Amino acid sequence: MEPEIHPAETLTLLRENNLLLKANNEILQKMERRHVRGIWFKAIWFIVLFILPLLLLPYFMNSYLTTLGLPADMGGGTNNPGPTDNAQKLLDLLRNNPSNPR
Repeated sequence: MEPEIHPAETLTLLRENNLLLKANNEILQKMERRHVRGIWFKAIWFIVLFILPLLLLPYFMNSYLTTLGLPADMGGGTNNPGPTDNAQKLLDLLRNNPSNPR
């Protein structure tokens, strides 16, 4: 024997189900937005932590190399000395300058 469901009860249950579906859809959309924002945040964080320092390294190294008296460009171009010449200059500078006694 089937339970009797009155049309008023069916309408009430359908309305309640519709409200629950709308609430569930809103929650799922919020979750999706947070997920997408999280992906972008991780990508930007990765760039800031790993890529940006690698891009800024030559800028800071140039200032240190020029204070040592070495050319800022350590490349082996046609007019620039090669890496072995620069390394030799660095060794000569270190040998000629006395170390700081403690």
